[in-house]
Amino acid sequence: MKYCSTCGASMPDEDIVCTNCGAAVNQVAVQKEPARKVVGVWGYIWRNLIMYIPVVGQILYLVFLFIAAFGSKDKEESFRNWAKSQLLVMAIILGIAVLVGLIMLVFFILGGVSAREALSYTTNDAVAGGIVY
Repeated sequence: MKYCSTCGASMPDEDIVCTNCGAAVNQVAVQKEPARKVVGVWGYIWRNLIMYIPVVGQILYLVFLFIAAFGSKDKEESFRNWAKSQLLVMAIILGIAVLVGLIMLVFFILGGVSAREALSYTTNDAVAGGIVY
């Protein structure tokens, strides 16, 4: 049971005009979700295959991710979020690699071990020195 917003009279739910005062009852418009564009399996496969081409593939993949994440707004929001997450993961991995490289650089500079000595140190030297791996 609903009530008329003009005169307050009760009326059945299916009525669109008040039988007491004749005022039109406000109809709530039902909003439909926009149709989602579905990306097929092959659409994702070619994007992933690009990444496996050495050097050029990684550059193309980064360009693709930047365009997908920040380029056109007509792409589906979940697809843009996926591209942003890929960029974030790549940035984290790059940061970790740079940090490990800096730690190794500091270790070799301050530790007194040259890169040549570190690379020439073999397991035979370790066994001869009493260290067993």
